[in-house]
Amino acid sequence: MATLDFTPLSNALVQLREGIAEAERQPYQDIIRDGAIQRYEYSFELCIKMIKRVLEIQFAEQVDTMPFRDMLRCAFEHGLISDPTLWFGFRDDRNKTAHTYDENVAAIVFEASKRFLPEAELLLSRLERTNP
Repeated sequence: MATLDFTPLSNALVQLREGIAEAERQPYQDIIRDGAIQRYEYSFELCIKMIKRVLEIQFAEQVDTMPFRDMLRCAFEHGLISDPTLWFGFRDDRNKTAHTYDENVAAIVFEASKRFLPEAELLLSRLERTNP
């Protein structure tokens, strides 16, 4: 079995944690909050990429043909994530930033990033345990 490098995901989650903390220290600085949101977007995408790789490499799942929600359910079945419905919501929130941008959306997505971080850190720890 191949060994996967989770360093980029680990680094992204550190940056997300720092971005959230800084945005909370300076709540009226939209540019800092917006940076945290970008870190959320990037971290979410890396999480999904790593989930797919682990499902393919460690569990021999054919994720290329799976709908997104089925892939997350599969990740749940293999113990990688704790609740696929949370991840469905994270994706919805992440997608909001790609299609529109206003203060209300930014506030919603920033709050989502704070809920996402512990779930992503849990995912990382579970991914690392699957690595031979």
